[in-house]
Amino acid sequence: MSTDDAQAPFRAAGISDVRSPTRSDIPTRPMEIVIYSMNKTGYVMKCENGRNTTVAEVHQRMMKTLQLPNIYGPVFALWMTSPLLQVQLKSDQRPSRIRKQWKAMLAKFTTAAILEMETDEPVLSFQRNVFLPIDVEEKIADREVVKLLYEEAVQNVVKYRYPTAKAKCISLAAIQAKIEHKAVTLEIVKESVERLLPVHYRYANRWMSRIKEDEKLAAQVVGECRGTEEVRDDVTCMKKYLAECREFPFYGSIFFYGQIQHERTRFVGQRKDRRVRVAINYTHLHVIDVLTNEIIVGVSLDEMRWDFHPAKSIGDHVFSSFFIEFDCEFNFSHQKVCHQMQIFTRQAAMMDAMVDRCANGLGRREFDDMVERMEQATAEQSDCRSELGCFKRGASIHSQHLVNKVKVDRINEDGSLISPKRSSRRQQPAAS
Repeated sequence: MSTDDAQAPFRAAGISDVRSPTRSDIPTRPMEIVIYSMNKTGYVMKCENGRNTTVAEVHQRMMKTLQLPNIYGPVFALWMTSPLLQVQLKSDQRPSRIRKQWKAMLAKFTTAAILEMETDEPVLSFQRNVFLPIDVEEKIADREVVKLLYEEAVQNVVKYRYPTAKAKCISLAAIQAKIEHKAVTLEIVKESVERLLPVHYRYANRWMSRIKEDEKLAAQVVGECRGTEEVRDDVTCMKKYLAECREFPFYGSIFFYGQIQHERTRFVGQRKDRRVRVAINYTHLHVIDVLTNEIIVGVSLDEMRWDFHPAKSIGDHVFSSFFIEFDCEFNFSHQKVCHQMQIFTRQAAMMDAMVDRCANGLGRREFDDMVERMEQATAEQSDCRSELGCFKRGASIHSQHLVNKVKVDRINEDGSLISPKRSSRRQQPAAS
């Protein structure tokens, strides 16, 4: 079904106009909702409990509709997303109530203008659980589960949510082309290049026309296909695509938005804050520049400290603060110094909760139980994994340009500042 047709039942249900019941046992009229998978397919679902329908009920129906084994239930979660905000819903929440509160959530957690909030239209989506550990995902061999994970990874790469190098994008596009086309030719790839590569690389050379740029990229993709081993099994190709994506330390992240201050020098006056998005997954945190999509800093959760300070007051230009602190070498010397970064954001509380759960391994038991059931169901699951090497967990990466581009305070082991601390133009909230 088309996207427009799929969205109509969700709007027609009048979810945003329905008054939430005070008790869950109040009878309500059945309603229809639409849940999207990451390949943009909409699934119309009739909910007999109406607005009292819980996320757990919708999740169970989706597992049945997609014919996924119940054992893989923890792999996926129900999300409510829009261009302004993305939220993974809890099993006991009601989608209708979250939809009704959406504008209030936008006002609380985003800096969107009133017109943007008024026209924002969230949708329900069935996506990867952000708390799914990488080592657990690697053990999944079910075809339909792997396909859903693959489709989500493709969207994150092609939509350029992941800051991926051009050579890596070409390699991933070659795998995707093999999955989508039996015979990969230059003409076929040219017609589908917009579905294979991020638009960022298609317009990288402003002096070259889009047609010529697409031809050049298509030739590189075809060349990559010819230089790799021929694999006819789609599942094997999907696993290979996922294995390469898992090498990214930011794979499977949820994204938050905020801003940081530029480093202030005596030659350049104070500039506007740098807009960033913060990617957090089960093992790492990355701060990424929104404009250039480059990684400013990335650090393992095991090697960082963090703190959350709520804003003292409410206003358009008042933000909460999320602090991160980590150790690394200073100016390529062997001297270990402590870097501190302050991120101004209205999503600081959400970031704090996310890091706390991931860093402390909360919810890990659920996935360990799933792995145990998988191993009991079949002893051949481990043989279905790709033979590609896995990314070594726990390693941290840091941008070499960090100290020149953003405001950080550098502290010696004895606690003294290496660089003088500049005064923030925002009022610092009191320590909680």
